[in-house]
Amino acid sequence: MTRAYPQNDYSVVKTWPRVRRLDAHALALVSDNAVPAKAEEDASDLMDKLGCFRSSSEAAYMQARPLFECALRLRTKLHGTDSLAVAASLSNLALLNWAQGKAADARSQCERALAIRENALGGNHPDVASNLVNLARILRDSAQPSSARMARRHCDRALKIYEASVGPDHPDVATCLSTNVRLLLAEKKYKAAEPLSIRALSIYENAFQPDHPAIAGALVNVADVWEGLGDGDKAIAYLQRALDIHKRVLGSHPTTASTIGRLADVCERHGLMAEAIVYREQGRAYSGENQYDRKM
Repeated sequence: MTRAYPQNDYSVVKTWPRVRRLDAHALALVSDNAVPAKAEEDASDLMDKLGCFRSSSEAAYMQARPLFECALRLRTKLHGTDSLAVAASLSNLALLNWAQGKAADARSQCERALAIRENALGGNHPDVASNLVNLARILRDSAQPSSARMARRHCDRALKIYEASVGPDHPDVATCLSTNVRLLLAEKKYKAAEPLSIRALSIYENAFQPDHPAIAGALVNVADVWEGLGDGDKAIAYLQRALDIHKRVLGSHPTTASTIGRLADVCERHGLMAEAIVYREQGRAYSGENQYDRKM
């Protein structure tokens, strides 16, 4: 069952139907009373995958948390507190806490995961770079200037690792660039953000199918850059492209609602009040519950 799930990237849309078909069966296999001692390793891996799908693809954070926490307990029991498996669980919990606005917990878990990976893999491994990017994303939401500077340093270091290890055109490089774009946007450095946002979008478009969520995220970043530079028409055009992907791929989902809200805001700021009203109405229709919340 574990091998039937995607290994890492739950933004690969073509895997979602298979994962949804397997979901109930997989969940039954890892319930509290169904995991024999000899299967704890496989069970922790399956819990991790179930949690990642819920968190990354469905935004079902409440349902992802107990799966991640149980996987962490099993991995700590099996491998000790400083194993790479524990680091993976800590990273998942860190991103979950960040998504739910629990920045202090997210930072602590991400820093623990980073320390484990640096100790086990050295300072120049792609998994270390991934952890640095995640930590930068968490730090960028802090209002403290020191946190923003630290986030930029983490991004710069991650970019060097990625370009040396996987090459300049790998999607991981684009993810690092996109994080840097968000940091620059927070500082209103729109000119500096523009070439990074365009490069990230180009990498994603060359690496993925046209409906990949990463492309939509990069389109939003480019739109925000153009909005900051005062070109509302370009911002709206990029946001509409992103929204088309989000509607097709995610449907009723917080990310879809967020993109619609962005469009409404940009239209309002540029005097397109009728269009803004239409997007506000759409936003209410697309901010519904995910399938797991409806089961609660």
